[in-house]
Amino acid sequence: MKTPKKESRAKTPAMDGNLEVREGYALLALSPSVFPLPVVYAACRPFAEKAYFLIDGDPAEEIVVEFRSKAGKLDLLALGRDLGNTLVKELERFHQERLPAIPFEKPVHKEPSYLEDPLHIMKPWSEK
Repeated sequence: MKTPKKESRAKTPAMDGNLEVREGYALLALSPSVFPLPVVYAACRPFAEKAYFLIDGDPAEEIVVEFRSKAGKLDLLALGRDLGNTLVKELERFHQERLPAIPFEKPVHKEPSYLEDPLHIMKPWSEK
């Protein structure tokens, strides 16, 4: 029985959507129309202890985030996916801070009461 040949992953980059993992570093391409720069900065901040970040590109066309491990072997694909999740959370926070609060409850419509008489036309019954 023949054993399958192992493919060399170091020579070919691993792609996961807009995440590209190469040997020693990874690139994440983002659309600035979806993820503004403040959101990208805020999303990278929690991972600053694990990796070095370089944010590059044209803010009008494409933002490219490059990250490299600070020490030791780090799963860059997993880090890139975590960064993607954090981007979505930061984007939600970004929009919540800028949009006015929308009430979730419908306004209560008050039915007029038969006891209220704003025009003062009701007269009590009198027994005769």
